[in-house]
Amino acid sequence: MLQIQYGKSLADELTSTDKKAISKDLFTLWTADKVNIKGQQYYLLVEKNTGLPILLTKLKADQFKKVLHEVVKNYDFITSQQQERVMQFFQDQQVKFIANNRSTTTKAFKRAKSDLEDNVDVLSQLVNIPHSAKSATVDDLVLLSLAYPSIDYEMGHNILTKMQE
Repeated sequence: MLQIQYGKSLADELTSTDKKAISKDLFTLWTADKVNIKGQQYYLLVEKNTGLPILLTKLKADQFKKVLHEVVKNYDFITSQQQERVMQFFQDQQVKFIANNRSTTTKAFKRAKSDLEDNVDVLSQLVNIPHSAKSATVDDLVLLSLAYPSIDYEMGHNILTKMQE
């Protein structure tokens, strides 16, 4: 099961009756919160183990899986067989949104959110940010998510290292 943990800031948008389960597997535990990019509201999801960031316009399991699938498909540093195995894993897993008020205090999430807020101009030089979050396509979100780790060398290196392991 893929778990997306959220705090008080998303409590009005999501409801959860599920309990938090501990998982040490890559890509199974994510943290979500709102983030503002050029005056538009997006959702930042960060994978706990790798620090992999994903940007969404809706907190919906189908959009999460589509964007994540395309991001992994574009990682040339893992073989196509590895990409297929990871993508199949995402397709087979159920996504659960779990309330956890401490989720946004994890080191990886705090760093990713801070880096994004401090470097929106750098990100906008790397990719075209849609004028409206509502009009952003999956392709736009994939490009934003792929460009995001390049604003911080250490974040990008950590993602690369963890995925290669």
